[in-house]
Amino acid sequence: KLRFFVSAGNFFWFRDCGPICFYYGNEDKLAMLDFFYGANRPLDDLLPSVLHRKMGIPNYITTVLWEGGNCLVDGCGGLVTSNAMYRNNQTTYGPVTWDKKDYKSIKYIERTPLNEDEVDEALYGMLGQRSYAVLKDLKHDGGTGHVDLYADALDENGFLFTKMPEKYSKWEDYALVEENVDLMYNQLNCWESKYYDKGRLPFPSRDDGSD
Repeated sequence: KLRFFVSAGNFFWFRDCGPICFYYGNEDKLAMLDFFYGANRPLDDLLPSVLHRKMGIPNYITTVLWEGGNCLVDGCGGLVTSNAMYRNNQTTYGPVTWDKKDYKSIKYIERTPLNEDEVDEALYGMLGQRSYAVLKDLKHDGGTGHVDLYADALDENGFLFTKMPEKYSKWEDYALVEENVDLMYNQLNCWESKYYDKGRLPFPSRDDGSD
């Protein structure tokens, strides 16, 4: 059964601004973690609260700035993210407020920056991850630091990765991706063995798919 939820937004990256869902309790009930998405997209940041009201499931709000594209989990407590998470949490710009009447009432709420230890502690307290890998962010990814640009977990055992064309092998990001892939291979899964490669999806050299 499909349900469609209509809500105002700033963009269409639901994976980035939407809630991170998890199961809890003996009956595997569903709940949401609502991370701060960023002050420049206030309508997107409200989306988890909209879903919370319409779906009637718990929503745990946190001030940690974290985007879904930088959250890679294996479903068994393994977490992979990038160090962009630390940089992003240095901002003092918090949520946007508005009285929904006067546009002059629109303003940012200042947030307290979080250092690396505080971010790590917050994530562990909320997610309780079994393993925690922080990758180097790419230099030319638009500043997102998102891991899902080149990797995803298919299940608790292995990852699917992209493969950049060999003609770009001298690029700094090419080397960074391969370094990060090697690091992910060497993480231990929930069975105490190394993750394995479930394939590489080749990137085209150009936007039109040509070489």
